[in-house]
Amino acid sequence: MRRLALILITLLILSLACSSVQIDDPAFGGEAEDTPDALATVLAEVGQATQNVAASATAQPEPTNTTAAEATQADEADATLAPSETPGPTPTDSGYPTAIPLPNPSVSSFTTCVDECLSDGSNDQDTFPAQIELINFRFEFEEFPVKAPYTRTWYNNDKLWVEYNCLWPGPEEGVEEITLTDPLGLPSGTWNVVINVNGEEVLNETLEVEGAWNQWSPPGYLSTCSGKR
Repeated sequence: MRRLALILITLLILSLACSSVQIDDPAFGGEAEDTPDALATVLAEVGQATQNVAASATAQPEPTNTTAAEATQADEADATLAPSETPGPTPTDSGYPTAIPLPNPSVSSFTTCVDECLSDGSNDQDTFPAQIELINFRFEFEEFPVKAPYTRTWYNNDKLWVEYNCLWPGPEEGVEEITLTDPLGLPSGTWNVVINVNGEEVLNETLEVEGAWNQWSPPGYLSTCSGKR
C-alpha cells in the first residue's frame, strides 16, 4: 500500500512539474510573468497527498485477535446447537427372540425300603441289616428333559460302587422305582446316591447298612439308565 502511494505521488509531481513550470527565456522577447513559484505549489500538493495517504492507512481497522475465552464460548454454543444422538435399540426392539428358560429338573418324595416302597412313604427306612442283598428306592421327578444327560451314582463309604450314565429316555415327569442289589450281600457302611440331570444335581441321599460285611464286587460304570442294580 505504501509503495503504491509513493508511485502515485511521484507521477503527480512529474505531471505538475511539466504543466506548471515556465522557463524564463529571453528569446521569447518578454519578461517572465509574476506568478507564484510552481515548485513550491507542487511540493505543497505532494505534502497534502502524502498526509491523505497516511491518514487513509491509519484509518483502516486493525484485525482483532479472538481470545481463548471467546473461542471456548463459541465452541460451547456450537455444541449446544448440535443435534443430540439417537439412542441405540433397546433389548425389547432388537428383533431377536428372547431366551427360553431352561427346564428346572427336580426330585421329591425319595424313599428307601426293604420291600417295594409304598406311594405314601409309610415303609420308608434309612437303616438296613447286614448283608442285605436288595434295597428298593423310589422318587418322584419333574421336568426331566428327554435326551438330557442323566447319571445316577452309588457310593459305599465314599468309594464308587456303580454309575449309570445315559440320555434320559423319558417321560419328563413321573415316578422312578429302582433297586440296589448284590447277590453276595451289599457291603456294610454308609451308602450315598447322587443323581444329575442335564448337569444339575437333583438328588443326594444317604442310608446305612449295618454290620461289618466288607465284600467288594462293584459293577463299576454302565452306559445305561438302568441295568444290574
